[in-house]
Amino acid sequence: MQIKREELDGLKEIKGEVRGVVFQTDAKYVLEKMGSGGLKKVKESAKKFGYEIPYETARAMKWYPIGLRVVSLLSIKDTFSWGDNEIRDMGYTAPKTSFLVKLLMKFFVSPEQFVEKVPVYWLQHWTVGKLEVITFDEENKEALGRLEEIEIHPILLTYFEGYFEKMLGFVKDGVAAKAKNLFLMENPAMSLSSSGNNGIKMKKNLDRMEEIQDTLAELEYYIRDFWEFLPIPTCYLNPLNIILDINKAGERLVGYKKIEIVGEKLEKLFGDIQISKQIEEEILEKEQIAERETKCFTKDREEMPVEVSAMQRKDENGNFIGYFLSIIGLTAFKKIQRQLELKIQDLEKFSRFATGRELKMIELKKEIKKLKKRLEQKG
Repeated sequence: MQIKREELDGLKEIKGEVRGVVFQTDAKYVLEKMGSGGLKKVKESAKKFGYEIPYETARAMKWYPIGLRVVSLLSIKDTFSWGDNEIRDMGYTAPKTSFLVKLLMKFFVSPEQFVEKVPVYWLQHWTVGKLEVITFDEENKEALGRLEEIEIHPILLTYFEGYFEKMLGFVKDGVAAKAKNLFLMENPAMSLSSSGNNGIKMKKNLDRMEEIQDTLAELEYYIRDFWEFLPIPTCYLNPLNIILDINKAGERLVGYKKIEIVGEKLEKLFGDIQISKQIEEEILEKEQIAERETKCFTKDREEMPVEVSAMQRKDENGNFIGYFLSIIGLTAFKKIQRQLELKIQDLEKFSRFATGRELKMIELKKEIKKLKKRLEQKG
């Protein structure tokens, strides 16, 4: 074990909290890469030093100590002897699997909007620190950010490099934010004191905030469970045709896991940019698509007949923010349809044969009648 107890013990002193969604995304990544046995090893590793990491029980909107978040990354890195590249890839993958991130990203449809909203986005996830984008060079595909007023471990900076690179990729195809030169500035902690009625009001407000957060968390779980329950293969895309989510039925249909397909362009599924373009143009023009037959490709590149339907999503101001796309596989239907067609062909052949035979029998009967009549006349 390379992690020193002194290093982990020092993490308890880090001030501030982070949303529980980070533990959910850590767990998903480890499960995808190393399986359930790997996640168990990480938990055992942290437990040896007195830390219980809530991978299975963490609430996405609940606040947890920043130190515990660092312990999670350090334990994962140490358990599998990973380097900076693997931690950076963890950060890059996290936005693909976080429901909370995808929920927020629906409001950012351009790099400019993303840069503008970064400080707000940070405060929605962390209780301390300020993050701002100092410069954004779209031509050279680089962004320079500054993180201050927070005590942070170097492993988090490595994680953030991949994280914000992928975040910007959600809003601009082909643009990657290189989160470099993040300057750390530790400021003295500010303490606020209140007494009397002001203190009571503040306590009530805090209690109300916690109640709202719990309600939002329950709503998130409900939406997530319903989304995964849907038996119809469905994905959600942003206005740039980038896949932001796919449900379990969709994973089973196309063979891709969520971690593999989220963040990719729609043409990865359809194999033809023209089909993807047609869907994009039609959803913009007509706002919905109903039962359009086309073809898509599985992860193994098997061509599959499908029927697609789509519907726009708009914000409260009527702005287009993305769309749902259902993809129903028609392979079994087409097989049955072909079998029915063959049966019909066989029936038609039999009908022609039977009809021809019946006509011949009628003709034969007529001939017999004629012969009988002649015999009677001769007799």
